[in-house]
Amino acid sequence: MDALHLDANLLLWYIALNEWILIAVPDIQMDIEYELKTGQLAYFLPRPISYLGSKFVEGLGALLLNMLVLGATGFAFTYFWTGGWPYSSFDFFIFIFLGSLGGLLSLVFTMLVGVSAFL
Repeated sequence: MDALHLDANLLLWYIALNEWILIAVPDIQMDIEYELKTGQLAYFLPRPISYLGSKFVEGLGALLLNMLVLGATGFAFTYFWTGGWPYSSFDFFIFIFLGSLGGLLSLVFTMLVGVSAFL
């Protein structure tokens, strides 16, 4: 059986891009579940802003900050470790855009997990 011949630098960039998204997503479901179980949710409901909307914006702010810090750190380390960027600059912006969309989608699913504590 022939082994796969994969470039170690490309694999390191793959890991950096994936972990950038996975680690950056905040654990907003824990806050939603805690506020539901302790009864603090009752204090948020009469406010003029949507509870889920406020939690989404709170999570989005944490997501953007985490993605900025982790992206700068992780990409700088990976660039230093591999000696360069293996793709064009256009590809880099596509990765950033798709990674941001992936983080946003992950945030929505994380909120759905938190809302499922109502059941």
